[in-house]
Amino acid sequence: MERLSMPYDMDEAQDEDASNLKLPEDLEDVKYFNNSEVHILLEEVKKKRLQEAEKLANATEYDENLDDVPQIGIPEILDVTLDYTEQVRLFKSETSVNAVRRMLSKYELGLHPFEQATLANLCPHTPEEAQSFMSSLENRSYADLMLVLEDVCLKRSLQY
Repeated sequence: MERLSMPYDMDEAQDEDASNLKLPEDLEDVKYFNNSEVHILLEEVKKKRLQEAEKLANATEYDENLDDVPQIGIPEILDVTLDYTEQVRLFKSETSVNAVRRMLSKYELGLHPFEQATLANLCPHTPEEAQSFMSSLENRSYADLMLVLEDVCLKRSLQY
């Protein structure tokens, strides 16, 4: 059996450095989401698919010639991913999710969107813990990083 491999450019790999947030070019202009945001987006997708299925069901009641119309359902992967994001998301309400995103983007630390999403996902309690997850945070001020983490953790605790 022949093994397929992706072309790998060693020069490009050397240019990438996650510790300095030097990401591959195809990830430079990507919008990063935390798990709570992904959950909200997937809920919207499921809601729209269910509405489409309901419209289709109502249309077929009145038109018997719609046998060829494809049925709209919910893919299993959508339900599985929704279940997963339900378990791992830290912020339950859309208000909390939006507040955390605004909060993380407003700080003068200049957090990269990837760092913002990761901090919201992991909600570390100390700068040391945050830096152990992301070495790109090591050059950030301890006091500034602590302020950010305290605010995120406070937002998490106040939602319950």
